[in-house]
Amino acid sequence: AGESGAAGLAGLLLACRDPRARAAIGLDAASHVILVNTESATDAASYAREVGASPEQVLATVDRGAGMPERPTRQEYEQGHEP
Repeated sequence: AGESGAAGLAGLLLACRDPRARAAIGLDAASHVILVNTESATDAASYAREVGASPEQVLATVDRGAGMPERPTRQEYEQGHEP
């Protein structure tokens, strides 16, 4: 995630501390919360330090899939590679 990836979590944590905010959004002990982080690795060096692999290495692993049939990598797909 990039620099603002934690913004949703920060907002949730603040709301949890404020009874009026919790009431306004209907947050109680029975609530289920889903946080979505759609940001990409905007700082490749920091990402690699934290994850232990470059964003490209992670994408290649995801693109190839564990135990999945061979298919084009994201880069090959974006370049118009046909399987």
